[in-house]
Amino acid sequence: MQASARHPLVNDPSPPSPPSSRRGAALARRFGLIAASLAGAIGCAWLSLWLYGTPEARAFASSRGKTNTSLSIVLLAVGYAMLSLRPTPGRRRVAAVTITAGGVLGGLTCFEYASGLDLGIDQLLARDVWSAESARYPNRMSPTAAACFVLLGICPWLIKRSNKLIASLGQTCAVMTLGVCGVALVGYLYSAAILYQPLRYLRLSPYTALANLLLVASAFALRPDVGIGRVITSTSVGGYLARRLLPITLLLPVVVGWLLLDRDHHSVLSPAESHALLATAVALVMAPTVLFLALSLDRLEKDRLEAEEFLRSTAELTSALARARSVGDVVEATMDLGLPALKARAGWFLRVSDDGKELQALASRGYPEEVAHAYQRFSVDANLPAAIAVKKREPLFLGTTEERDRAFPSLSSFTVHGSWAALPLEGSRGVLGSIALSFAVGQRFDKATRSRARQLAWQCAQALDRALLFDSEQLARQRAEAASRAKDEFLAMLGHELRNPLSPILTSLHLMELREPSRSVKEREVIKRQVSHMVRLVDDLLDVSRIASGRVELKKEVVELSVVTSAALELTMPLFEQRQHRLVVDVPEEGLAVEVDRGRMVQVIANLLNNSAKYTGVGGEVELRAKRQGERVHVRVSDNGVGIAVELLGSVFDLFVQGARTLDRSEGGLGLGLSLVKSLVELHGGEVFAKSDGPGRGSEFSVTLPLAPPGPLHVGPRPSRISPVPNRSQRILLVDDNRDAADSTAQVLREVGHEVRVAYDGPTALDLSKEQAPSLALLDIGLPVMDGYELARRLREQQPSASLKLIALTGYGQKADRERSQQAGFDAHLVKPVGMEELLALVSKLGAEQTRA
Repeated sequence: MQASARHPLVNDPSPPSPPSSRRGAALARRFGLIAASLAGAIGCAWLSLWLYGTPEARAFASSRGKTNTSLSIVLLAVGYAMLSLRPTPGRRRVAAVTITAGGVLGGLTCFEYASGLDLGIDQLLARDVWSAESARYPNRMSPTAAACFVLLGICPWLIKRSNKLIASLGQTCAVMTLGVCGVALVGYLYSAAILYQPLRYLRLSPYTALANLLLVASAFALRPDVGIGRVITSTSVGGYLARRLLPITLLLPVVVGWLLLDRDHHSVLSPAESHALLATAVALVMAPTVLFLALSLDRLEKDRLEAEEFLRSTAELTSALARARSVGDVVEATMDLGLPALKARAGWFLRVSDDGKELQALASRGYPEEVAHAYQRFSVDANLPAAIAVKKREPLFLGTTEERDRAFPSLSSFTVHGSWAALPLEGSRGVLGSIALSFAVGQRFDKATRSRARQLAWQCAQALDRALLFDSEQLARQRAEAASRAKDEFLAMLGHELRNPLSPILTSLHLMELREPSRSVKEREVIKRQVSHMVRLVDDLLDVSRIASGRVELKKEVVELSVVTSAALELTMPLFEQRQHRLVVDVPEEGLAVEVDRGRMVQVIANLLNNSAKYTGVGGEVELRAKRQGERVHVRVSDNGVGIAVELLGSVFDLFVQGARTLDRSEGGLGLGLSLVKSLVELHGGEVFAKSDGPGRGSEFSVTLPLAPPGPLHVGPRPSRISPVPNRSQRILLVDDNRDAADSTAQVLREVGHEVRVAYDGPTALDLSKEQAPSLALLDIGLPVMDGYELARRLREQQPSASLKLIALTGYGQKADRERSQQAGFDAHLVKPVGMEELLALVSKLGAEQTRA
């Protein structure tokens, strides 16, 4: 079994045919089966005469074929027929046995002739008559027949090999058999014995020759992709000429010569008449042959020129479709370049609607206006060529008006064109649409034309698919950008609206401190702490938005890490004191210089410390340590608090992620702090990691930053405490639509000696300014009737020569808001809620500038 598995007749090793040649291979197998069956019928007929016929029938058979000859023909015919059927292991084994037996029978006979031995195989089935032509070797087939059977037995073993050179050798065996048997048949046709019996025992029966020719044809059909079979079945010019000229070349001389010879035998024509008839017959046959050849070459040349023109048009279309970015670009390229490429007179480009129920015309060319308008939209179930093509997902071609009218009676009134086609446009998301085309009368929808139409439809479908994807991406991007803008606007508005009520609260606290410093100290601290917490939440929310949209600018400077950690500890110390934590700090004073935005890095360390303080129980321990590791600075914040669950550890730096909370949410926060830490650290070229052994076992956060290159450290100016007492009394115009904020701020300014006038909208402010020109104006930006920018412009117009100072006092604090207020002529921009110390210090500073001016 293992040895037989390698035989080409048992397991077919020939390569599988490509899809384009499967139909041709099936036709070749059918032809081979018919040829082998006819050969087998001839062999069975003569074998039955030998075995079951009368003595006269056996005598007739003896002069025309031997029993082993008939048996070999039958065996070979069975084998070739098995190979021509659909291959199965059983059929291939039968073929291997019968073909081998037929070839071996011929080979043994050749051995008998060559050696002079008698192997006793000649009369196994029947005895020959005494008067037989080969009585010297009773019932032995002729050497010529035996040699042909050997060649036919070898042929399929070679032809079925995957190596094309070996397969060609198999076809050579078939060609040799073809030559011997063909010459023999011509000899019988002309009664020329030298052709079919050059020596006494080399005679080849005409029936044997005919059967062998049929087997040769079956052999060629086994591999139409190799050698002569490939040339004959090729679609090239060579194959085209071979299929048309070979039969004429082979049959014409034989048939004409036989006819003339038959006339000579019956003395119907004289020799001169015979030669004249021969010349006339040759001329009459060869002239049409040459003319046919010329017409064929002309047609091939025309097809070649059409193919070249189509390729040029297709190249232009391909280039246009490659540049197409929208559906409109694809439609325009198809209509302007695709229709001429197919030589269509008119066409529609239709797209399937989003619900898949209708076809919508995106463009049309070449149709009357009323026709184009009538088919702007129709159902995919309509009895129209474009709808049928979409439903069946295959092209539809109508070559004549009669064919169209039978299939689509509703179109019978359109007589402008004579041929029609509908091509579905199928992309990655199914059928996207259809192209309906109209052609001139007489348009041929041959194989080449249909192939070109399918190719063009495929190109347009791919381009349409890309355009739809591009359009959907553009739409999604526009929606995302709109959502991002809406989010930014919402956050800015949210920050403004949240800060506005906080401002009068802080201002009222400041008034309480000024008027009664020793009263309700504890309560004031609670209010101040909670307001500060609210401000920090708003700032975190806005920071996340700015970082996510890439609008954060870092102002880097080289500072010692100890300066950063000290500022962060100062910010977070109230929370540590409130929760009675033990804080361990191990940060070297020098040697850990980093190039960072000081304010942002203070925010990073403070967020980590706040996180540890919030998630560590009262009386817990938090450590802040820093050291150098190679060319990087390693900062570690650890605690013995609630820890982090394993499933949460991988997402702890994501937005809005928090650990398990109690119902009272005593830890507070929005889940933004650690996300801000990660984003800010990465903007500085660093990394941040979280580590925990599980719930209840504490947590550790590590930040690594690049060590700053050697160089001088930047020492920023230390903030000096500015006295709230003004250098000189100012005439201040305060404008804010929040009455509580305006009144409380005005009261604080009056307490320290300033003259303040209050307005709650722009027009009122302008009226007050006309009555008494202010030296300084505090303007809210989001005012009713007239915004702060317009109010600032009007105030500048009223006092063109005066040194009026303008301060924007608003809840909008993003970079764009600050830039806009600067462009509007404001001298300063304060974001609510404003600490009164900061406001009073700024008023004093601007007053000093006015004094110097």
